[in-house]
Amino acid sequence: MSQKKILIVDDAQLVRNIYRTLLEEAGFQVVEAADYDQAIGLMDDSIDLALLDVVLKKKSGLDVLKHIRHHFPTCPVIMISAHANKKNILAALNEGAVQYFEKILSPVELLHSVKNWLSYRDMQQENIRLQDYKATVEALRDSEAHLAAILDSALEAIISADENQSIILFNNAAQTLFGYKEEEVLGKHLEILFPETFHKERRQHANEFANDKNSPEPWKPRRDISGVKKNGEAFPLEGSISRTSINGKHIVTAILHDASERSSRK
Repeated sequence: MSQKKILIVDDAQLVRNIYRTLLEEAGFQVVEAADYDQAIGLMDDSIDLALLDVVLKKKSGLDVLKHIRHHFPTCPVIMISAHANKKNILAALNEGAVQYFEKILSPVELLHSVKNWLSYRDMQQENIRLQDYKATVEALRDSEAHLAAILDSALEAIISADENQSIILFNNAAQTLFGYKEEEVLGKHLEILFPETFHKERRQHANEFANDKNSPEPWKPRRDISGVKKNGEAFPLEGSISRTSINGKHIVTAILHDASERSSRK
């Protein structure tokens, strides 16, 4: 509570002094205003609670209340006034005040009310944070599901591998093209799909590409690649290879399609 800031709005300096002394001794930060304009000028997101007098010069405390409820809806507002008639009380509560006191109240009663409403605001803000977190998680799940749907509906095979060249993504088109189910290749080395690429004379080139962290070009040009299906059949592929970095880890992704028909025309 020592970090909480309270705005006091009252046109009587003596009353403001009494509230300020009481609240500061309780460990609160206090700012004060004598009228509507000063109150509006001081009111911002740093104010955790406001104590308002109903009767002010020029505009009333109800006008300050309306401004706060419109612009800072989670900030509790306690109205304090000697004019505690039914009309004023109902007007204040209808405008969103959380409580209404007569000016003659004990310090214990005022502090108890202030602490209760500050605790309530903390719970309210925590609920808002939880709701925002849940909404973010749901949005992330939706985006992941959307991305997964796009990958699985792609006509070309999409295969990703980590820095160790272990397969981490194998979409539906890749399963159709190579004849493997996703669970059969995830975690396996790329050599299971491209054995020719990993022959002794080509292994160095493949490793250099996978570990080329300073390459200025994220996409390599389209190239001919030889692949092997689950049944052992070798076939030509054509496609593009990219290297990206996710959370500091380098990922290689290939987008491929069967080039058998093109090869047969040569």
